[in-house]
Amino acid sequence: MRTFIAAAVAAVATAVMSEDEFAFIQYIAKHGKNYTSQAEYAERFSNYMAMDAEIKKFNVVGSTSRHAHNKFSDRSRAEMKAMNGYIPAPKDSATPVHQVTSQSNQPASVNWVTAGFVLGIQDQG
Repeated sequence: MRTFIAAAVAAVATAVMSEDEFAFIQYIAKHGKNYTSQAEYAERFSNYMAMDAEIKKFNVVGSTSRHAHNKFSDRSRAEMKAMNGYIPAPKDSATPVHQVTSQSNQPASVNWVTAGFVLGIQDQG
């Protein structure tokens, strides 16, 4: 019975809204999004559609990677830049940026994975 109700709701929803709107509703449900107003919904939908166009463009190229939406697909470029932005520390001209050591005891190359300095991909929230 529940499956029938879910199928009926999905059928009505697809009859009333476009495929893009339906995909966005599924995205909202999947990621537990909650928008406070119609204006915010419209803005998030616009951001989602812009990202959708970029994802489709990347996937058409035929590279070895497969691109898809994630929990950040409804964010604007400015929001992503603010979230991911690097703010450099103030430079103190008295402190050298790095110290050069003797190169005679340095290896020609380093495999950072086998050296244990590279970790797996992590979600930092």
